[in-house]
Order: sequence, then structure tokens, then C-alpha cells
Amino acid sequence: MRSGGAVDTRAAGPLRDAIWHRADPHRTTSMYAAGVDSALIRLALGMAVAAPLVPLSIRHGADDHIGLWCGYAIHLVVGVLAIRGYARPGAALLSWMGLVVAIAATTTVPDTAHLRAVVDACIMFGIGAALVLPARRALAAAASTTLAATACTAALLPATTTVLRYQLATPVYSLCGAAAAAVIAASLRRVALLSDRAARAGLDADRALAETRLAARRSRLLHDTVINTLGAIARGRLTGREDAVVARCRADLEALATVGDVGTSVLRTLDEVIEDAAALGVRVLIADRTPVDAFLAGLPPSRRSEILALIREALTNVAKHAQVPVARVWSAPDSTAVHVDDDGVGCADPQALRTSMDARAAHTGVAITVHTLAGTGTSVTITPEIDRPGSQAGTLVASTGPLAASVSAIMLTQFALISIIMFVVDRRDTPPGAVSTAALVWTLTAACLVAVIGTAARSGRLSSPVLAIIGATVTASAVLVGTHGMPATCGTTSIVGWSGDAAATLCVVVILVDGRVRVVGPVIAMVVAATTLLTLLGPQGCASSAPVLLVADVLVVAAVVWLRHRLVTMSRAIDHRQMRMRSIRMARDQAAATEALRADGVGDTLIAAAALLHRIAADPAATEHASVRADAEREEGYLRCIAGLPTAAPILTRLLVDLIAIARPHEVRLSIIAAADVDERTAARAREVVARVIIESAPHDAVSMGFFDDEDGPSLTVVAPGVPDGVLEQRV
Repeated sequence: MRSGGAVDTRAAGPLRDAIWHRADPHRTTSMYAAGVDSALIRLALGMAVAAPLVPLSIRHGADDHIGLWCGYAIHLVVGVLAIRGYARPGAALLSWMGLVVAIAATTTVPDTAHLRAVVDACIMFGIGAALVLPARRALAAAASTTLAATACTAALLPATTTVLRYQLATPVYSLCGAAAAAVIAASLRRVALLSDRAARAGLDADRALAETRLAARRSRLLHDTVINTLGAIARGRLTGREDAVVARCRADLEALATVGDVGTSVLRTLDEVIEDAAALGVRVLIADRTPVDAFLAGLPPSRRSEILALIREALTNVAKHAQVPVARVWSAPDSTAVHVDDDGVGCADPQALRTSMDARAAHTGVAITVHTLAGTGTSVTITPEIDRPGSQAGTLVASTGPLAASVSAIMLTQFALISIIMFVVDRRDTPPGAVSTAALVWTLTAACLVAVIGTAARSGRLSSPVLAIIGATVTASAVLVGTHGMPATCGTTSIVGWSGDAAATLCVVVILVDGRVRVVGPVIAMVVAATTLLTLLGPQGCASSAPVLLVADVLVVAAVVWLRHRLVTMSRAIDHRQMRMRSIRMARDQAAATEALRADGVGDTLIAAAALLHRIAADPAATEHASVRADAEREEGYLRCIAGLPTAAPILTRLLVDLIAIARPHEVRLSIIAAADVDERTAARAREVVARVIIESAPHDAVSMGFFDDEDGPSLTVVAPGVPDGVLEQRV
């Protein structure tokens, strides 16, 4: 990952084009998937280059030493070319496979170090293959390479107990390591694919959502301003000082001028929300801003913008309904929610306040809770549905926690199988109590992993008590192995077989569920201290071979640390890039939505209402005239029809606008009932039928129409004094 926060484009093969889409905000097809592939491939290729160094470096004085180093040099060139994108990752895997078999085929010394070198080579190859290849192909590649290496050692080395033990253990190590890596890779790829799909779905829905929001806002605006004013005029309730009448009419005219503003700008900071609230006459109080800022900082940028928009909407409701100039925004420490409170007049029906926020909340994946009673104020709680509270690493890193259970199960199975192999092969050399010691260490490790995974699933991070449990487990295991499980000879039975795998598994799980340095650091330090102590207490001469026995575990832990760091950095970079792209897309969609609503003809219908408001603003006394009140009542009815339509129903809106244009000169009132938009064919037939009824109606008649669906298709019902029996029903 490059330092500027951009995604590293130096991925193998065609991934570079998929990861970095330079200028087109519509190309978000595979940003997460390509990023995960890039991280996994680069990790595998890095392991391919570095992992063979250890087994090669311990082959002191072997006749094939120079030849193997030459083979590694060729493999190194292939690996570097693959990292730079000039060769396929498969080429590096093939050369790596050949090098592993060559190491086994040239092993002629049956000691622990050389046998362990073969095991480490097979383990690392299996893990690397699982990061690049699909699971079945990776397991097949690991199995074939391991069997070839085992066959070579069986043919070249004497059939001693030590050789037999390693030959049986090597496939278990390799296949279990490959299976664990395959689970991690497959899960990350699956989560990345779902993230890409969600991002595409969000972008595809933005325009429809913009149209829906604009239509809903237009309806609310008309209802809160012009419709209420015209209704008051029609019923003679707009009385009092003439200057108040003029001010209200002018305010409604200003509202009509902004009816096309969808208001979907991307919010980035809480200060912007506070400024918007101040413009509405609401002062925002935040007693302790630290928890609020921490809550917002723990969200990805795109999610943060949506939460800020919901806070702004809650404050807008305070300005509209609470009748108080102050609102409070607060969040408890380590909370996963933010609250907006006021001490206003409250509301007997909280659903009325919740409805305006439900559409945005449903799209965002947020739970909205409203507590209000008449005269007691209102409290709005906004709770985002996030997998790992407080995590700043994004969706990909949040997905590493659930992997821990599967990895733990696989590695505990490996630990048990290796112990069984050692006990069966080394029955005579097994010290007293070693079986019970190994079983007890396995049980302690399993219990510790259950505690770690369970705590992480509940809170998203590990607490001090869990770290104490880990420390107690490591200490108890070290004491058990040191006092009851130390054999008289060097090898896997002394360290690796009983405690090395358990320690590595514990470190990997902690890194997966909580990658913070202050958590991972102490765990790794405890494991290193325990391992060092066991090495010093082990049989004489084993200290020099201990690094060889533990190198695979060290490399695996280092690989997981690198992978998690890579995912954190990449996830943040992609989140920021998608935020920028979404801003561009939202601006385009807002413009498109505005044009779409301008084309539905509602603006032409508002001209008559605006003209009436201008007339009253110029002559407030006109509100006493019966003709003005009749015009106001009729225009109020027309606008209520428009405001009551389903949101984002352009065909139905155009139909109603056309019928209003026909009804207005005939002074006919209209009303409509419709649950959803209609198609062009239905609208054309309905226009013809209802227009004829309007023309045949007398002035001041009321014409009502409704669209209904049943088994036979859509039907139109018209209720009007001028039709036979007052009701006309027709299939459309």
C-alpha cells in the first residue's frame, strides 16, 4: 500500500486495472475483490520468495548445497517477476513446488534439523498455494507436493523412528496449514465480493433514492407550507394582522422556489451538521464531544456520512416541531449509538416523527428509535448495524474475527493428530505422563481459544481479563510441558509437537479477532518467553535446533500480521475512494433527479398556487372574498392530490398534472387514490376516461378517481355527480 492512501496498483496480472479505476465513478465492479486478491497473492508470493531461505540455510556441508542455491536463485527471479506483475502467480507456485521436492530429494542426513526443513518447506508451500488457488486445487497441490517430498525422504533415508515420525507428520502439517489458509482466503474473498455487490447496489440505487427523496421532500414541503396556507385561506382561518398574512405568503413563495433542492450533499463532519442546524434556528449542545467523535471515527467514511445525515434530519425535526431553540447530541463512552434529544412539546405519536427518517435509515442499515410523549420532549437514538463496534478497519477486517473459530478447529485437529502420531511412533521414548500432559495442554488451549473467540464475538475486542486468561494458559502449558513432557532427545516431541502449534494458533487467533498492538504485543511476548524457557530447559544441544523447529510457526504468525495490516490499510483506502466516487455520483444523480421531477409537470401546476399567493401578498384583504377562498380550496385540493401520490411515481404524477390542467378552467375539484405508479398504457386510458368526466361535470363538482389491482389486472373507479349512478368502473 502506498503512502498516500491509494490502493497499490502493482498487483499481479490484470488485477492492477481492477483495483484502481482512475476517473470513472461508475467503475466500482471489483475494488474490494481485486484488493483482497492482490493482498493474498502478494502475501503468497512474498512467502514463496522468503520461506525457502530457512530450509536452505541449514543444509550445512551438503554436497547439493550449491545446486539448491542455484535452484533457489531461479525461483527467486520467477517470484520477483510475479510480484512485479510480469509473470503469473502460477509460475512462482510451480517453481516453488519444484524447489520443495528438490529439498526433500537431496536430504541425506536423517537428523531433526534436515527433516524439519522438509516439513517447513511443505507447510509454507501448502499455505502459499491456498492463498492463490481455489481450496480444492490448493489442497490437491499441497497433497501432491507433500507426498512427493515424503516419498523422496522414504527412499533416501533409513527407516528410523525419527524419520518415520516426520514422514507421518508432514502430510498432517501441510494439509492442515493449507486448509486453514484456504478458509481465510475463501472467507475474505466472499466478504469482498459481497462488499462489492453492496457498493454496486448502493450506487445503482442512488438515482432512484435521489428521486424518491426529492419527491418525498417536495410532498412534505408542499404540505408544511403552501397546502396549509391555502387551506387556512379557504376556511377563513388566516386572519389577523395584514403584515403577518403577507409574511406567510412570501415565506411560502420562497419555499416553492426551493422545491427542487433534494438536499443530498455528502456530509463529512459533525461541524457541518451543527452549522445547518444553526441556520434553522437550533443551537446544538454537546456536553462531552469526545464520545461522539469516537463513535463517528469508528465508522467507515460512507457510513459516517449517512449517520451525519440522519443526525441532521433529527435536528431539522427539532426545528420544525419541538418549538425549542436548543437540542442535545450525545453518545456514551464506547457506545454504538448516538442520541439527539430536546425538551420541546413532544408528540403523542412517535411514528409520525420516525416515518421521515425510515427511508434513509433502511437504505443505510441503521436502526432508529424515537421516544416522545406530548409535553415531555423527544429523544432519537441512531444505531448503525456494524459488525465490530469501534473498529476502524472496515468490513474486510471485521470479517477476520469469525474466521478464528474455523482456524482454531483446524489447528486443534492438527495438534491432536501430531500428538497421536508421536505417541504411536515413540511409545518407548515417550516420558511418563506425557500423554496426559499433552491432553491437558490441548484442553487448556481449546478453552482459551473459546474464551477469546466468544469475547471477540460479543464486544469486537479483547479485554484485560481475556489477556489474563491467555497469560495463565501460556504459563500453565509451559509449566506442564517443562515438568512432565520433556523427552531426553531433540525433535518435535520436545517443543513443536506439544506447544509450538498451540502457541502459533493462539497468536494467529488473537491477531484475527483483535489486531491492536497493545493486545497482540503482550500475547506474542508471553509466547516467546515461554518458548525460550522451554528451549533452555530442554535436552542438551536442542537450543541450536529450536529456531529450525519453530520457524514455520514464526513465519505463519508474521504472515497473518502482515495480512491484517494490509487489509486495514486497503480497506481504509477503498472506503475513502468510494466516498469520493459516491460524492460525484450523488451530484450527478441529484441533477438527474431534479430534471426528472421538473419534467413531471408539477412545476406548471404550482404556478397557479404561486399566482394566488402573490395576489394575497399584494392585497391581504382579498382573503375575505368568497371567490379567493374558493380558488384557494380548489388549489389546496390539487396540491393535496400531488403530495399524496406515491413517491417516485412519474407516470402517475404526469397523469394527475394533465387532469388538473383540464379541471382548473372547469373549476372542478379532484382527488385520487393510488398505491403505486401505473404504466403508460394504463395512464393513457385513464386520462381519456377521467378527462371526459371532468369536461361533463359542473363547476365546483368533485371528481374522485382510484386505481385498483385484482386478479384480472388494473381497474379505474371514478366517482362524480355527472356519471350514471355516480360511479364509473372500467378496466384500464
